[in-house]
Amino acid sequence: MTHHKYVSSKKSYYQIRGESGRLCKEHGLSVVTSGKERCTCSKTLGEAYTVEAITERIAGTYRAKPKALRQEKTGVSMLIDIQNSIKAVESKGYEQWAKIHNMKQAAKTLNFLTEHDISEYEQLQAVLDEVHTESENTTATLKGLEKRLSDISLLMKNISAYQQTKGGLYTV
Repeated sequence: MTHHKYVSSKKSYYQIRGESGRLCKEHGLSVVTSGKERCTCSKTLGEAYTVEAITERIAGTYRAKPKALRQEKTGVSMLIDIQNSIKAVESKGYEQWAKIHNMKQAAKTLNFLTEHDISEYEQLQAVLDEVHTESENTTATLKGLEKRLSDISLLMKNISAYQQTKGGLYTV
């Protein structure tokens, strides 16, 4: 040991960096690539960027796995007012997305009307009135059941109290 201070140069820095990159690649760790300030790990890029997958791609034998289809959200979604949307004015991408979203919602509406054989506003109003009546009837039935459940719960509480006191009164 010479007790001299370690002095680094650009050459030694790149030699150390190169050795570090080799070791990291060898052990599947993140690697700093040239021209980048952040590390890149092949694991974070996905299965298509492993050493084996890249080798297969070069050889022409790689088969990508099909992406899983996203399930469309079911339910009601409102249309977006593009003319009065500040986001749409600020972002052309959002405006495009909103147009596509509105078209999808219009298509869902048309499909619903076609499936239920609704071609006029009066027919739609009749269906809505029917659904509203069914909803009110269901709510009334539910309230009745909740009242009965409350009564039964109180009865069970009283029976339990009676059983506890009955045993203590008659024992000598």
